[in-house]
Amino acid sequence: MKTRERKYLRRCLGAYVVTLNLCGVVLLWGVSSVVAVETASASSNTVQEQTVEALLEKGIAFAKKGNDQDALSVFNDLIHRFEASKDLTIQRLTARAFFYKVTTLFHQGNRQEAVSVSDELVRRFGNSKDLTIQQYLTGTLGFKGDALCALQHYKEAIAAYDDLIGRFSNSKDPVIRYGVARALITKGHTLSDFLQHEEANAVGDKSVHVLESLQDIKVPRHSVGFIQ
Repeated sequence: MKTRERKYLRRCLGAYVVTLNLCGVVLLWGVSSVVAVETASASSNTVQEQTVEALLEKGIAFAKKGNDQDALSVFNDLIHRFEASKDLTIQRLTARAFFYKVTTLFHQGNRQEAVSVSDELVRRFGNSKDLTIQQYLTGTLGFKGDALCALQHYKEAIAAYDDLIGRFSNSKDPVIRYGVARALITKGHTLSDFLQHEEANAVGDKSVHVLESLQDIKVPRHSVGFIQ
């Protein structure tokens, strides 16, 4: 990649990281050790919802301690038992379990399975109109693209980022718009490094425009973010 293009993309990425820091959410790029963080969800109204939430928090606790296999076992149990639920609260918690399963697999370096689980989430919740579920879809599709890049499946990675952008580019939600900007930047970086330089510059311009539109938006601390 040409020096000019490297500087351009670094400037785009730098603008994105600065914007995220201003909003209290930090996103680390090119780091395999990433964990999604979110505060506890609102109090559950039913015993079943409390059961799902307890399982989810148990899995997250394992993941935070680095006990990936235990975490995955809990997430698998939760998803198997509750993914067919029609209850919206349980659907949100299940989508969250899918998301944490993907991040745990990504953290493990099990990128191919992370891609497969991302596809499972899309099959189950891809048509959801619920904003919370859409936030998890955004983050999961982003990790899918990152996993495919790590596997050197660059055209498939581009397709994953395009899927995210196509689904959510018109969203007004700041968390989702960050996900769109993230996908645009990573897509541009992938194009510039491995595929088409001209399109990379166009994508970079678009990502900067999205970021500029978010400068004054505060993202809640409980929103989907990524920290080491």
